[in-house]
Amino acid sequence: MAEPRGVAAVVPATIGGAVLAGLWRAELTFQAGCRPETIGACLSWRIPVLLLGPVVVAVGSWLVLRAAGAARPLLATSLGVLATAGVTLLHQAGRSGWNPPSVPLAALFAAFGFTVGVVVAGLRMPVALRAALAVLLAVPVALFPTIKESGTRDGRVEKFARLGLPLLVPEVGAYRVVAARADPAGGQLSLVLADGPRRLSVDTIRVPADFAPPQRCGPSAVEVSLRGSVSLPPSNGPCQRFAADHWLRTENGHPVHLLRRGDALVLVSPGVDVPDRDVAAAAGQLVEVSPRELAALLG
Repeated sequence: MAEPRGVAAVVPATIGGAVLAGLWRAELTFQAGCRPETIGACLSWRIPVLLLGPVVVAVGSWLVLRAAGAARPLLATSLGVLATAGVTLLHQAGRSGWNPPSVPLAALFAAFGFTVGVVVAGLRMPVALRAALAVLLAVPVALFPTIKESGTRDGRVEKFARLGLPLLVPEVGAYRVVAARADPAGGQLSLVLADGPRRLSVDTIRVPADFAPPQRCGPSAVEVSLRGSVSLPPSNGPCQRFAADHWLRTENGHPVHLLRRGDALVLVSPGVDVPDRDVAAAAGQLVEVSPRELAALLG
């Protein structure tokens, strides 16, 4: 049987798990509200603590096991870390993005994981059986990327569907969608398409209430792309008619195409070294896709 005193390692692991989850949640809240004015302004002291914290918790648990005279303290600690990581990753796998568990749930995960580690390391059993149990504990960690990818795709589909905007993607040359950001609350879809080092941005927003081209053509492409991260003075400059429901505006010396599609306004803007013809081609070949098709384009 496992030595009861070995369960003492559960205490620092449980406390450590709870503290790290609390710091993780606090950091996410801080990052969400941070508006950087200088480089590094949004780097808090919690980041290095979160990076080093799991190592400190594991070492602390190992020291407690050694002090308590538990059997195989290094193996118990390793299996405890593995089991805790597995159950935590399974919790993350069904969610889009990275959302830390609540503090009580993180404490429960750590307590469960290290209890399993102590029991498996302390029980008398054949070496082959102990190795098999260790492999079994590693299965959730090994399967996590596949499960997470499926959960992330489903989360993207749900988020795209809640936008209430047409999902318009250009079909131009070798450009492929490499990033997408959906903001259902703000009514915005931002896509980045790449062809090697070249980048095109396609932002879809709701048509502003005072949209009246060619005098008032809505916010600039930079203003739209930085919404939610950096506050810029609102703009509503003029533009030129390019075609039906299609206008052209010059921003920082580069052409930006504006297209109206029902209640949506699409801004197509270039990155560095993107030929004007690519921007015009992208604006002229917008294809509406379904939420699942857009998620599939992201891989």
